[in-house]
Amino acid sequence: MGRVAGDTTGATREKMKKAFAECYKAVLNCTDETGRKRCDLFRELPDNRDYPDYYQLISHPIALSHLRKRGSANYYKDVQHFRDDWRLMLNIARTYNQEGSWVYIDAEEMEKVFVATFNRILVGYGLPVRLRLLVAQVVTMIPL
Repeated sequence: MGRVAGDTTGATREKMKKAFAECYKAVLNCTDETGRKRCDLFRELPDNRDYPDYYQLISHPIALSHLRKRGSANYYKDVQHFRDDWRLMLNIARTYNQEGSWVYIDAEEMEKVFVATFNRILVGYGLPVRLRLLVAQVVTMIPL
């Protein structure tokens, strides 16, 4: 399990950047059964001339380009904030696109890859997490 946020030394920030890059790369490599990269429509925000309703419906648009830039900078202070931005992007795709559409399905499959990679990295890197995330992890490990 990771350390509680607040201790973000230079070495920890570098580990976080490396972990974020690993998550990003895993999602970029996610393909469908034909070999099509699922992330292609997620790379940049939709053009507001082509999709004006998107910007009326979505209050905080975010794309892979934002996640890449933020992940390679010192934007994220803990891994939960990074995870939250990924969830936001994928939830936006499911909100804007109809359930069952290939964009919706791409978001579902990308989320599986992201969560698996994120969880593996969180354990392996010992990165800082917010106490709320730490408690949630402990509670989910307690058998009922």
